[in-house]
Amino acid sequence: AATSPGNPRAHHGVELGRFFLNKFSASGALTAIEHFEAAVKEDPDNAAAYAGLAEAYNQLGTVFIGVKPPTNVRLLAIRAATRAIQLNPNLAEAYAALGYTTLHELDWTGAETALRRAIELNPRYTPAHQTYASYLAAQRRFAEAIDEARRGLDLEPASVRARQILAWMLYFDRQYDAATRELLTILQMDRTYALAHFRLGQVFIVTGRWEEAIPPLQAAVDITDRAPAALGLLAMAYGGGGQRAKAQRIVEELEDRSETQHVPPGA
Repeated sequence: AATSPGNPRAHHGVELGRFFLNKFSASGALTAIEHFEAAVKEDPDNAAAYAGLAEAYNQLGTVFIGVKPPTNVRLLAIRAATRAIQLNPNLAEAYAALGYTTLHELDWTGAETALRRAIELNPRYTPAHQTYASYLAAQRRFAEAIDEARRGLDLEPASVRARQILAWMLYFDRQYDAATRELLTILQMDRTYALAHFRLGQVFIVTGRWEEAIPPLQAAVDITDRAPAALGLLAMAYGGGGQRAKAQRIVEELEDRSETQHVPPGA
């Protein structure tokens, strides 16, 4: 229902875009944008393609992916999500993408309104539950955030992304052992899922397990081709573990790269 049934090429483009979005990586988001843009060219009234574009732009602005400055891509995300809603006011994906953007713009009322509307329109759309969980965590409503993340995982039990969101909500609630179990389960399912390695490193750092944080963070660095966020956290692990020289070399690398590319402040 989200795509024009009379344009199979546009529909296929949207499906491919969604496939690459689920990788939650820089290359995945950039490839997804190419497919969504191709779908829009095939069918300029394709609301699902615009909603996908909004979500892809949102990914590019995250600290973990960090390809573009958030202030740049969030404007593009809002425009794409708004266009999707104009074309199809009943498209849950569009409201979920808009909710993500407004959440990270700290527009609490706008975020809650958009995300609750997305869930109302399609209770089985997992990303809406995931982003709503993040909203609840930002409001320090951690028990509700965990419940919402579990709803998303119940909808897609095999989704590493859904399980990662649950682990992240557990982390916010300081349930570090439970978060670690979920992240290790993800890595049993897919050793190449960089965000799980990254989150595991975060858990180990916040609990003072500096040496244990190094292997998963190094894996995140390798898988993402030295993403700044992964490098920054690895430097922190090295520094906390007393390996100051290694930490300093990473800091110098990030400083050099910041002269020619975007390096997220969180890195």
